[in-house]
Amino acid sequence: MPKCPICKTSTDKKKFIETYVSPFNQQEYKLYHCLNKDCNLQWWEPLKIIPEFYEQGGEESYEVFHLGIR
Repeated sequence: MPKCPICKTSTDKKKFIETYVSPFNQQEYKLYHCLNKDCNLQWWEPLKIIPEFYEQGGEESYEVFHLGIR
């Protein structure tokens, strides 16, 4: 398991929250919460951007995907 990307706290100081599978690319993402009281960050793993998703459409595609507008 990865360390917190901000404070670099070890893996035993983070909490798994949920798993999400993207309907766009079937990639599985896991949400973690850093338990370091000075950090308290939540982040998704893997930390990566899919340029094709953001390059393929305009604002309407983004709204449909992220807001569930149909």
